[in-house]
Amino acid sequence: MASSQAVARKEEAALNELMKQAKEGKPQDEMIFGGWLYNNNTSKKPMKLHTDKIWSGDFHTKYPAVLEESASFVQTEKRENGIKTAVVYSLSTGEDILNQYGFLLAWSDSYTEGKHIRKTYGYCGLMEKFRHIDWEKVEKELDEASSSFTYYDALSRTSMKAAIHANMIYADFM
Repeated sequence: MASSQAVARKEEAALNELMKQAKEGKPQDEMIFGGWLYNNNTSKKPMKLHTDKIWSGDFHTKYPAVLEESASFVQTEKRENGIKTAVVYSLSTGEDILNQYGFLLAWSDSYTEGKHIRKTYGYCGLMEKFRHIDWEKVEKELDEASSSFTYYDALSRTSMKAAIHANMIYADFM
């Protein structure tokens, strides 16, 4: 119970930070986008940042190099540029290559014709899939995605899901 209360307090702090930035007079042409990442793997082991790709967007608070239970991030960018980023976390539950997993999460927030278009895309599986990432393919898949997804990899029995609500993405790595 204490752990869920700590997570709720962290979420509230992240949302308060977004509100604070908005109130501090961020120009109307600047976007603010935040996220909350949850490490819900059954081994309870920390996940490590493997790589990332930032097409557009600057970080006010970046996602961590080591994801223990949960973490938040905040990105900003000029509205005309939009926000587009992908991150890959790895998880090791043993020395064998069949115990090495990867989780790719990508998100975007663009503003066209007076409205935000927010998308998320991802996949997971054995770490071997993440040794040589085709970022052009990831970007294409993200551009064709929707605001939520669920992915299950049968071989590795890993899964993940993500959804964007307003200007926040919530992602679970399992």
